[in-house]
Amino acid sequence: MDEEANSRKELYDRFRQSLHQPLAERFFDEDELVEIYDYAGDVSDDYVQLEVLLCGARLYPESMQLAERKGLLYLDTTEDYSNERTEAAADYVADNPDASSALFDIIRLQIDRPQNPEEALVYLLNQYENFGDEEVIRFVQLGVDLGCYKWLVDHLDLLKGKAQYTHALLFELAREADACEDYKTLQVLADELIEIEPFSSMYWMYLLRAQAGLGLEAEARSTFDYAKALAVNTPGAGQALAQIVYEHAPYLVNDMLQALPDLKETFDDEYIYVEVRSAMLSRNHAQNQAAKALKDYLDVHPDEARAMTQLLLCSPYGCKPYLERYFATNPNAVLELNFDVTLNTLRMHNMWENMCDMCELCLACGPLPDDQEWIIFVEALFALQRYDRIVELCDNNNVVEQILQTSATAMCLVYMYALSLIKCGHYDRAEGLVDRLRPLYESLAPEAPILYRMAIRAFLIFADKLKAHPSSDKLFWDYFDFLSFSKF
Repeated sequence: MDEEANSRKELYDRFRQSLHQPLAERFFDEDELVEIYDYAGDVSDDYVQLEVLLCGARLYPESMQLAERKGLLYLDTTEDYSNERTEAAADYVADNPDASSALFDIIRLQIDRPQNPEEALVYLLNQYENFGDEEVIRFVQLGVDLGCYKWLVDHLDLLKGKAQYTHALLFELAREADACEDYKTLQVLADELIEIEPFSSMYWMYLLRAQAGLGLEAEARSTFDYAKALAVNTPGAGQALAQIVYEHAPYLVNDMLQALPDLKETFDDEYIYVEVRSAMLSRNHAQNQAAKALKDYLDVHPDEARAMTQLLLCSPYGCKPYLERYFATNPNAVLELNFDVTLNTLRMHNMWENMCDMCELCLACGPLPDDQEWIIFVEALFALQRYDRIVELCDNNNVVEQILQTSATAMCLVYMYALSLIKCGHYDRAEGLVDRLRPLYESLAPEAPILYRMAIRAFLIFADKLKAHPSSDKLFWDYFDFLSFSKF
């Protein structure tokens, strides 16, 4: 299989190079164009697929194989997200009503889904003596799309009898078994694939994932050793193996950490290697070592957004100097940091210091991107009991006053702002703020969803406490935090 894959890649590369030449100088026979098209699909190269079809239309206008692939291109690139009709593909097969082949029939079934899909699959199988690689791949995809994955597994022997190349069928079905987390089936398929191609690291990794998913630790440890040895010479295999260990076999983390240096050359780039290593260290409860690996990388690549994001999520302390340098060296810091997603992820892990540092630096570049991020910023400050900074922010930003007038998001901000005013000795201002906004929230309560009613009720309890305990009751307010939010 590796020899065949190399041959197809060489053919694909030759076609790629030919695109620099005049159209009249491109010479490929029909079968070569089909091979190139199918390989381009494997590597998701829409450009080459389209160029193949344009070249084929000139050289082999009557080619059935290329006509089939034109239909597949329409099917793949114009699919309706409703999964009901694909207009371009539907128009194409309607304009070619006499076209008869396995692929054309598969396209028709993808467009007009049958009422009895299992019967339709059996009928389709019976129409043709055998299926080539592309027919097998598309048939399995059709079965899955029709909700017949279990039928495919149960009728594997029948499908083997129709497949020209069994490994294509097993591989495609193994991919679907993996996606469905059907580890029992995946184990069977992986074993068969290994018998066909014993030196494929991918097949050993399928077996590892299946064994780990089935709780077969001893078997998984043995399989890991084979997969690790084969991965050394396979691009991308190191990170794939690490992902399996990270997600499915934590008992292999130490082994994976020891194997990483030998697999370094298989990673896409230097950062991916650092990312995987730090993730493994974190999974192994070695957060300090994980953070050091990321900091060492950032010392050399200070504007790398991916490393900066991972460091923020990895280490609750010591990130500020790296974050300051990142903002100083990266003109697109906020955008590349994926600010809103990163901020919300930090929030889920209560990493308040990093949240505050990130928001302060963002604020120095301009306003925070949206209202919700203002609230999250104040929330982080409140958790850290930085009440004076909350008062300063809320006093000097018009956006805060705008947020206070919104019903859905404002109540928590009012509570944090008002309580911060009290903590900073501004009791009268806190009371005035609550009195001003209380009628608005009370008017909203009768029609609000239950979540907001609960928030309004909490706000009203706070307002009542404010009335019951004047500013002279300093001891009460020194210890007051009835949500227990800033007492971590």
